[in-house]
Amino acid sequence: MRCALVICATASVVLSAHAQNPESGGDTQSAITIPGVQQLTVNGEYWLRFEDRIGYDFGSGTFDDDFFTQRARLSLDFRIDEDRRVFVQLQDARFWGEETNGTVARTSPGFDAHQAFLEVDDVGLVGGRSQIGRQILSYGEQRLVGGLEWLSQGRAFDAVRHSWTSREDRRWQIDLFGAQLSEMVATRNIEDDAMFFGAYATIDTDDDGSVVDVYVLYRQNDDTPGGGNENRYTLGARTIQHVGAAELGAELATQGGDVNDADIPIGETYAAHAHAKVGLGDEHESFVRAEFDIASGDDPGTADVERFDNLYPTAHMHLGIMDFALWENILHGAVAFGTRPTESSSLTVAWHLFRSMEETDRVAGPAGSLTMGGAGFSNDLGNEIDVVWHQNLPGGSGKWSSFVEAGYGMFLPGDGVEDSFGSDDLAHYVYVQGGLKF
Repeated sequence: MRCALVICATASVVLSAHAQNPESGGDTQSAITIPGVQQLTVNGEYWLRFEDRIGYDFGSGTFDDDFFTQRARLSLDFRIDEDRRVFVQLQDARFWGEETNGTVARTSPGFDAHQAFLEVDDVGLVGGRSQIGRQILSYGEQRLVGGLEWLSQGRAFDAVRHSWTSREDRRWQIDLFGAQLSEMVATRNIEDDAMFFGAYATIDTDDDGSVVDVYVLYRQNDDTPGGGNENRYTLGARTIQHVGAAELGAELATQGGDVNDADIPIGETYAAHAHAKVGLGDEHESFVRAEFDIASGDDPGTADVERFDNLYPTAHMHLGIMDFALWENILHGAVAFGTRPTESSSLTVAWHLFRSMEETDRVAGPAGSLTMGGAGFSNDLGNEIDVVWHQNLPGGSGKWSSFVEAGYGMFLPGDGVEDSFGSDDLAHYVYVQGGLKF
């Protein structure tokens, strides 16, 4: 069981570099002059979450994990001129009590620059926009590359990104990016860095939000956990189309290359997703959504590595709120019903089915494992039931808003979980979160 209480606050202040002169007939406004800066926008954010997970080992031992985690951010957006800006986002993300016995640390281990980049428009002869520095990369439905904002620390990359966009109607965009994942300094006299590159193109096919995406991603790692090298490329396409009251979506990806001198066979290393969402046309904006996900696992009978790698996703959005699975060695089906009982509230109920593609390969997610894999293990991993309630609170008048949200997840283990853990007790997850923005 996981219980989360989130208290969130966001503030925004705009400081202009120039103020109008009252004597000239213009409106009076306060201003702070910053040399070389047209405008400075300051944003702040704070949230706190309490989580409690019970039974995530399905009764094989003692597992009861509850904790507080919090995040505080301060963002400074410097608009230098029409074509240049500098964005800096400072962040403190931590577990309560990580500084044990009330110890006061001079430098918090959770303090970091979450983002810090320079953005330049109309770059020389190539045009487009460049962002250079630490930044969030998020593409499509974040199945392979996402910001992971569910976690207190989120995810950001030290990267260079260049984008070309249709300026007239913004109907298409092409991104090229390169990110350094790790830098091993003074460890060995060899190249042992890790890099991540990508090209991502998206086209809006209609004004209703229909899109078609194609992408190529490449990760190069000179120091894998197996002590070797990895060269993994991912080819994929994604689409969202609207037909009447229905939304249809699909994504297909395959990977190739090599890892630790073993081949990653393209075509045999794959992942696919499909979903359909239908509005019921009632006053509560109700909908039904069905989806299907599949991703290859590793076959121990071959020397190849056929396990699909989920790369850097936001899995919490797709594979159940209990975070037991990634888009790797999985067959996942889900059906969800959502409705808005009132104008300010929503309720979603979802059922998830999990099976492994290769019973000898592991299935695990950000918060726990369903199976470590083994000969003779069952592919049946179990079912998850999720219920989420969201309520916007009254007041605000556009300057601030607040909400509360509660969710519950229950996992019913299958034979594959019992084969791996030797037991099949239920696992539970509950969260309650609230937020304030102004």
